[in-house]
Amino acid sequence: MMRALVLNAGSSSLKFALYERWTTEILRGAISELGSDARLTWRRGAVRGEEPVAAPDHAAAVHAIRRLATDDGAADVIVHRIVHGGAKHCKPVKLTASVLEDLEALEFLAPLHGPAARLAIEASDMVFRPAAQIAVFDTTLFQSLPQAAREYGIPEPWRTGLDVKRYGFHGFAHECLRDAALAAAGEPDSARIVTVQLGRGCSVAAFRGEQPVANSMGFSPLGGLVMPTRSGSLDPAAVLYVLSRLQLRPAELLRILNEESGLLALSGGCANPAEIARRADLGDSACRLALDVFSHSLYQCLGGYAALLDGLDVIVMGGGISEHVPAFRRRVLDGVVWLGCEPAADGPDAADAASVVLSRPASRVTALLVRVDEERLMAAEARRLLETDDTAPW
Repeated sequence: MMRALVLNAGSSSLKFALYERWTTEILRGAISELGSDARLTWRRGAVRGEEPVAAPDHAAAVHAIRRLATDDGAADVIVHRIVHGGAKHCKPVKLTASVLEDLEALEFLAPLHGPAARLAIEASDMVFRPAAQIAVFDTTLFQSLPQAAREYGIPEPWRTGLDVKRYGFHGFAHECLRDAALAAAGEPDSARIVTVQLGRGCSVAAFRGEQPVANSMGFSPLGGLVMPTRSGSLDPAAVLYVLSRLQLRPAELLRILNEESGLLALSGGCANPAEIARRADLGDSACRLALDVFSHSLYQCLGGYAALLDGLDVIVMGGGISEHVPAFRRRVLDGVVWLGCEPAADGPDAADAASVVLSRPASRVTALLVRVDEERLMAAEARRLLETDDTAPW
């Protein structure tokens, strides 16, 4: 019986889900805080478990997952999420030596995720062989963005020769949030939808019905909103100025913008949104500034997307910050009150609920909090690829 194991590598975690015949989930879990404090959490039906695990990196995490997953039988397919595949790789593809070489060349554009995914791929190729290895891409959903939303105002050789454009990211997360919005919309085909994914990376997307209209991230996942450790969008002249004055190497500058910026830099050293919100409430001026700068970048997106859509029908939030930090949820809802959203009293976390309504019944704009399930959509993408493959053994 065909089994697909989905591996979703984050910067310091590895989520996984095991499916039978693509849609029947038989195991789900994650290894978080990779390193000396790594912990494995898992769920098999109604049975749950949590334990410390020896997983200093993503390769070791794959070995730990294998020991758990093979209790349910060997996996036939391993599915990996790749954040950035460039212009060449934006649809599901079988992982070959040539594809891996292409992806490794793009790792500098997603330095928090690219190397992690490569370690997971290399380890799973070793421990799950001869299972097929499939890559699915975070950028696929946004390949159909309108041209005006894709292009930068830069010379044509940069756009066509170097493929510099807005790719859009968090595709699986935004697809999950969009689908929840469509289910809640009165007229889904024409629904004006904004999706807000807040986690270690933060982004906003706009949809008219199923069609994507915009995504706040651009050429890389570094653009757009201020994030826990990422700067968000910057004036290119500011980047060049810092590069020149501090005589930094480009790779070092990119590392600082990805790992030492955002809320971490603004708050004076804290990247934990819940702790930032707590300190802000206690009067910490740096944490208040961090929260305000985040909100400013968010409101620019929300207002701009409302203009693109000529209004708003549904706004949906997802991701760890959205689920567990009420102060950030309130900031999102505050940004759409002027559009007719009437927030209800702050609801529960989404830890044990797939979807929570955050707006009043009479609200003109429906607001939802949804638990994102990227792994289910990743499995569906891989299935579409392999069902057209006459050589597949199932």
